[in-house]
Amino acid sequence: MIVFLLLNLTFPTRSKAEDILQITPFSTSSGITENDWDENLTFMVQMNNTMAYTAIQFDLWLPDGMTLIDDEALELLPERFPGIVKKGVFFPEHNVSVTSLQDKGHYRVVIYHDTFAPIEGNSGNLMQFYYLTSSEMHPGYYPIKITDAKLAVDAHTGYNIASSTSYVKIDEPGENASLAMEGYIPSFVNESLASETQLRKLDFQHVTGMGGTFTLLDGRDFNAPSEEVIIPSVIYERDCPSNMWGTICLPFAVRSNANIQYYKLEEVSEDRMLFEPIIEVETGNPVVFKLIGTDKVSVSADNVTFCKEPRNTFFENIGWNMRGSFTTITLNPNDEENQSKDLYYISNDKFWYNNASVPLYAFRGWFETAKSTSSRLFTIGEVGDTTYINVLEHDNGTAELCFDLNGRYLSKPQKGLNIINQRKVIIQ
Repeated sequence: MIVFLLLNLTFPTRSKAEDILQITPFSTSSGITENDWDENLTFMVQMNNTMAYTAIQFDLWLPDGMTLIDDEALELLPERFPGIVKKGVFFPEHNVSVTSLQDKGHYRVVIYHDTFAPIEGNSGNLMQFYYLTSSEMHPGYYPIKITDAKLAVDAHTGYNIASSTSYVKIDEPGENASLAMEGYIPSFVNESLASETQLRKLDFQHVTGMGGTFTLLDGRDFNAPSEEVIIPSVIYERDCPSNMWGTICLPFAVRSNANIQYYKLEEVSEDRMLFEPIIEVETGNPVVFKLIGTDKVSVSADNVTFCKEPRNTFFENIGWNMRGSFTTITLNPNDEENQSKDLYYISNDKFWYNNASVPLYAFRGWFETAKSTSSRLFTIGEVGDTTYINVLEHDNGTAELCFDLNGRYLSKPQKGLNIINQRKVIIQ
């Protein structure tokens, strides 16, 4: 235990943020006992390192219901550790200690060498753990983490490194599975999370750092980090027919480009809403958008800091408010907070008056204004453009939308040829 004492007492430790110990995400089943022991029932710990280290200490936290096998909890891998092979069995030179601490599923791992021989390589799998699972573990996603990690260069130099979190998937999670993460999220964990389509709620409130590219899945509820965390790269995508209008609210800033145009509300009259094209959308601001020549919303940004909550926009000159959400909500006009409001939302390229409870998926927005005696019929168009899209329907689902032959909106039909609800009609 000499290295254990050195790591805790002697070294003038300091953060080495670019180095990380990390668990590879894995899937398994509940109810695994020692009778089911198999060499494939392991999970891997990787290490990315910028210099040669000789010793490691860290705390391993397993989810409730998961424990390590007592006799052979840990195996060092020959790809990274010096040692010899006898009759097909690898015998590492490094010493290993795995101690179960007071908290259930909490272990302290110490790996050291008597003469400070270095661990080999700068990346890749470092060790594997053998585990058991309780039959009482429910299907779902569970965090598994490494904390209080220290790396020793020699007897006099060592570094504290960031805690990291990965996850284990037990059996087949339900449709509304959730996962709360904390500490540092390695790049390959972010990559793996993007493929977990059953995961509908992701809580990053206690995340303190992140590597690689983080994907915001459309419709997956998201709680942003409480601290200011720099995200190296983020992507958000949503399938959506080309030239369709919609709403969007993201926890990072975006810009209009050749494939997507963002808009802010400019004017509201009795029968129409006008939106002004904008270039920049500030982080957390809900806006209206229209796709151009593509059938997918695809936005990305580098080196961003997520905002913690949506930033609702109040258009004071017209008495309207646009609100957004990073989580799926139920838009209900009968809720107490909505009793004095008229609510509107965009769905399937139409403006809708919210006269019944409807789900509004994550990363969308909606409109609010003071309560009126009846719902109003709206068209929508760009400032300086007479092209309008489909209409907001009344409670009974009907509406009459009228244009002249030049495409100009008419508040009511005029004598001659009109286009009413996309049909040519002659008014005598």
